[in-house]
Amino acid sequence: MIKSKLALFTSLIFCHPALANSDVLIDGPVETDTIRVASYNIMASRMGDTSAIKDAVKAIDADIIALQEVDNMTVRSGKNFSSTGSDAINQAEYIATELGMHYAYCKTIDFDGGAYGHAILSKHPVTMVKQLDLPNQDNKEQRSACAIEVDVPNYPAPIMAVTAHLDHSDTDLRLSQVRFLNDNFSYWKFKSAIPVLFGDMNLPPQSHEYFELQQWFKETDKQLQYTAPAWNPDRKIDYILTSTAQEWDIQSATVPKATDTPVNIPWYKISDHLPVIVDMKLTEK
Repeated sequence: MIKSKLALFTSLIFCHPALANSDVLIDGPVETDTIRVASYNIMASRMGDTSAIKDAVKAIDADIIALQEVDNMTVRSGKNFSSTGSDAINQAEYIATELGMHYAYCKTIDFDGGAYGHAILSKHPVTMVKQLDLPNQDNKEQRSACAIEVDVPNYPAPIMAVTAHLDHSDTDLRLSQVRFLNDNFSYWKFKSAIPVLFGDMNLPPQSHEYFELQQWFKETDKQLQYTAPAWNPDRKIDYILTSTAQEWDIQSATVPKATDTPVNIPWYKISDHLPVIVDMKLTEK
């Protein structure tokens, strides 16, 4: 098993010495391998089977997977582990350790004796972690973005995987959060990396927020497949977006059917969201 040395991160940046040569500019076609990326809101295992979530992540078999609504040592993380419960756990660490993956966890808020936030799991080494709070209003749940840089073999620069979970109830607030993502996680701010944005954005493709998001990011799922609620999907609110600074060959973009069974139970009994799964390769940087 590969056990990540990454633990709980706040709003600090950790950079790896290997990035010292990242100012070398590559501007043109590149030859790369296909990678699989995924985004999945796991609902903090509130449907009651963390082992099923782990098995679902294993079945997805992504090189990089962003998870939203992740508990770290909360009381409910123990209660929701299974029908018999367990001690409180770091859900990201549990899944990553079981699957032999690297991981980063970013706390958004203190909650229920522990923390609640995001996680990103990777088959490849992680060289940086950054967490930033998103704009907020009084009496609203704080939201955040979590970013990691991943060294993917045969890629000309690290992939910067960013995950976010935007406000679900206020269009103006969500718009300000989208603008924050555009300003802070674009190629403009991370010239050495290849940005890919993941997350539960809580916005439909017809919205003004989505239009603004596309100023610096591009949709990978051209069919705009519905992702929620898992048991009867009627909206797309989960996304994987690539930077307008690069060109990718999107080989497939999949949202499984609610009744598909990644392991021994169907997707709609694991979480209230369906995952977005994309196979793609970088063709131009």
